[in-house]
Amino acid sequence: MRRNSRHRTFLMLTVGVAVLTVVACNRRTQPQQASESRPASAPHTATSPEEAPATQPATRQREELPASTFDTHPPYTVQLYVRKPEDKQPGWLRVLALQDKDSVARAQGVFPRQNIIEVNTENIHQIQVELGYLPLAEGKRVVLRIDGQGIEITQRDRRFITLERRPTGRWEVRKTQE
Repeated sequence: MRRNSRHRTFLMLTVGVAVLTVVACNRRTQPQQASESRPASAPHTATSPEEAPATQPATRQREELPASTFDTHPPYTVQLYVRKPEDKQPGWLRVLALQDKDSVARAQGVFPRQNIIEVNTENIHQIQVELGYLPLAEGKRVVLRIDGQGIEITQRDRRFITLERRPTGRWEVRKTQE
């Protein structure tokens, strides 16, 4: 009986060593797979030279932006993605100033029904709306909803209206160009 017990122990040790050898070999040949399965937020500490991360140059890569677009058919959708106000901006919206010059500014505008303008922004300090492009009904009030805030706009022969975001986050009409 004692011999059978020794044989079982030896067999279990042999199987255990074999499993550890396979795991160790697999880990050396596929180090990326282990790091890919780790959550992005989990810190990584190298435990062996094979796992040490390669040194990367300290260059900052710029985020690839989608092209800004404008649909000339109702609801006249505008999608803007800009790094600076000089970037190409098609349509009836124009970013004039960014809040954070190191981040991308985004704006999306639609004209869902007559005299209603909807705009959503991200990282924008000043924006201009070209009223002259949109088919507004004369003599009727125009409502601009920008980032959820409603603003009634009087037309008074204005072609453009400029809005500025206050430090509180509220938008305010700044100036008019004719």
